[in-house]
Amino acid sequence: MNISTEINLVGKSVKKQLLEVEKILNSFSKEEKIILITNEEILVKYIPPKALSKKINVKIKIVENLWQIKLVKE
Repeated sequence: MNISTEINLVGKSVKKQLLEVEKILNSFSKEEKIILITNEEILVKYIPPKALSKKINVKIKIVENLWQIKLVKE
């Protein structure tokens, strides 16, 4: 089953956002889709190399001043 999960990180400190992203990347399962929503640009720079090392595809877009980072492992 291909279910998309949306996780809103807006309002959390940068440290908490980074810790949560690290936890998500480490527990990512095959054919899972996660959309992270953040207002912190540092995550846009941090996530792609981490995801790449775990063979997770990343798509990034900005909507209404919020970053949407889509993670997919196929």
